[in-house]
Amino acid sequence: MGGQDIADYGRMEHTWLATFLDLPHGSASHDTFRRVFSLVDPQGLEQCFRRWIASAAPPLPREVFAIDGKTVHRSFDRGRAQGPLHVVSAFATQQGLSLGQVAVVGKGQELTAIPVLIKSLCLEQIRGQCT
Repeated sequence: MGGQDIADYGRMEHTWLATFLDLPHGSASHDTFRRVFSLVDPQGLEQCFRRWIASAAPPLPREVFAIDGKTVHRSFDRGRAQGPLHVVSAFATQQGLSLGQVAVVGKGQELTAIPVLIKSLCLEQIRGQCT
């Protein structure tokens, strides 16, 4: 989903969004969303999101975590000579919850990403030991 999709959604759902936001000039344009997203630090956003989730959600019970590598469908861009995005994901099977993803340099590199993903999950936090 890109800035154009979000701007289109804002126009379609203007009445509903106006119940939460003051929108005297309508929804923001796709250019505005592009500029805002270009200023966001992805690692900083991820850290804030993880802290928020950890404070808002109860610890997960002990369960099986599935780890799997996938190629994201239609993530390539031939015009920019960018290949498809490969990710390794962790999934809490009983909760039906995706716990995290790590981008992989190329297909076949999943094994190098698995330790990074596991470390980012901070599994010790479940036992109350992670800082």
